[in-house]
Amino acid sequence: MAEAALQEFHDRAAKMLETRGSLDEEVLDLLFCVEQATQALKTEKGAHAGPSVPNDAEATEKAFRCNSQGQQHFASRSWRAALSCFTEAAQNAPKEAVYHANMAAAALKMCEYHTALQAAQRALCLSPGDQKVRVREAKALEGLQRWALAEETWEGLALRASSREEAAAFKAKQERCKEARSKAEREGASVVSPYTSKDNQS
Repeated sequence: MAEAALQEFHDRAAKMLETRGSLDEEVLDLLFCVEQATQALKTEKGAHAGPSVPNDAEATEKAFRCNSQGQQHFASRSWRAALSCFTEAAQNAPKEAVYHANMAAAALKMCEYHTALQAAQRALCLSPGDQKVRVREAKALEGLQRWALAEETWEGLALRASSREEAAAFKAKQERCKEARSKAEREGASVVSPYTSKDNQS
C-alpha cells in the first residue's frame, strides 16, 4: 500500500517539476508526501523483516479518545474544537490514516485549506485508495486555487468512481476547475474558490 502511494506521489511531483521547472509550493507539498510514503514503506518492510514491535497502548488509547471527542465536536459544528482533537489524535497515532482524514474534514469546514491539504495528503500516504480523502484533497486544492492540480485530482476521481452518477459529478467539478484555471490565466488574477463561503466558516 505504501509502495503504491510512493509511486503515485513521486510520479506527480516529477511531472509537475518537469512542467514548471522550479520547486514551487505545490511541488514541495508532493515531495513531502513522497518522504512520508518512503518512511511508511520502510516501516512496512521492517515489520516483515523482524519481530513486531508492540504499539504504545497509552498513546493509542489517547488517540482514540481524542478522535471520539473530535467527532462529537464535529457533529455539533464546533469545527475548531474538532480540529484540535483530531490533531491531537494524529499526533498520538501518526500512522492511523483516519485521524489525518478527520483533520482534513474539520479544516475544510473552516476554509483552512493548507492544513486540509497537508492532512489529506498524509492520510493518502497511509491509505492511497481512500476516495473520500481524495475528494478532500481536491477541495483543498480548489480552496488554494491550485486549479491545474485540482482538475487533475477530480479527473482521477472520475476514473475511479463507483457509479455513473458519481463519475458525472466529479467530471463536472473537473470542468469547473478547468474553467477557473482558464479564466485566471486570461485575467492574470486569482479566481475566488467556490468553497470560500460563510457556510464553511460556521
